[in-house]
Amino acid sequence: MNKKEYKKYKESIWYKIERFFDRHNHLMEFIRTVLAFIVLSLQIFIITRL
Repeated sequence: MNKKEYKKYKESIWYKIERFFDRHNHLMEFIRTVLAFIVLSLQIFIITRL
Protein backbone atom coordinates (compact mmCIF):
# COMPACT_ATOMS: atom_id res chain seq x y z
CA MET A 1 0.00 0.00 0.00
CA ASN A 2 1.53 3.28 -1.04
CA LYS A 3 1.19 6.58 0.81
CA LYS A 4 -1.73 7.79 -1.27
CA GLU A 5 -3.76 4.62 -0.69
CA TYR A 6 -2.90 4.64 3.02
CA LYS A 7 -4.02 8.26 3.40
CA LYS A 8 -7.28 7.45 1.63
CA TYR A 9 -7.78 4.43 3.91
CA LYS A 10 -7.15 6.51 7.04
CA GLU A 11 -9.90 8.92 5.96
CA SER A 12 -12.43 6.15 5.33
CA ILE A 13 -15.23 5.25 7.70
CA TRP A 14 -13.91 1.69 8.02
CA TYR A 15 -10.69 2.98 9.53
CA LYS A 16 -12.63 5.00 12.11
CA ILE A 17 -14.80 2.01 13.00
CA GLU A 18 -11.76 -0.23 13.34
CA ARG A 19 -9.98 2.29 15.57
CA PHE A 20 -13.10 2.64 17.76
CA PHE A 21 -13.21 -1.12 18.34
CA ASP A 22 -9.46 -1.23 18.97
CA ARG A 23 -9.78 1.43 21.66
CA HIS A 24 -12.71 -0.29 23.39
CA ASN A 25 -11.57 -3.91 23.05
CA HIS A 26 -10.99 -4.58 26.77
CA LEU A 27 -14.30 -3.01 27.77
CA MET A 28 -16.16 -5.17 25.24
CA GLU A 29 -14.41 -8.30 26.55
CA PHE A 30 -15.36 -7.39 30.13
CA ILE A 31 -19.01 -6.80 29.18
CA ARG A 32 -19.10 -10.11 27.30
CA THR A 33 -17.72 -11.95 30.34
CA VAL A 34 -20.17 -10.30 32.74
CA LEU A 35 -23.11 -11.09 30.46
CA ALA A 36 -22.00 -14.73 30.25
CA PHE A 37 -22.01 -15.00 34.05
CA ILE A 38 -25.42 -13.33 34.27
CA VAL A 39 -26.88 -15.73 31.69
CA LEU A 40 -25.34 -18.71 33.47
CA SER A 41 -26.70 -17.63 36.84
CA LEU A 42 -30.17 -17.06 35.35
CA GLN A 43 -30.11 -20.51 33.78
CA ILE A 44 -29.18 -22.10 37.11
CA PHE A 45 -31.89 -20.10 38.88
CA ILE A 46 -34.54 -21.17 36.36
CA ILE A 47 -33.50 -24.83 36.50
CA THR A 48 -33.69 -24.87 40.30
CA ARG A 49 -37.22 -23.40 40.15
CA LEU A 50 -38.55 -26.11 37.83
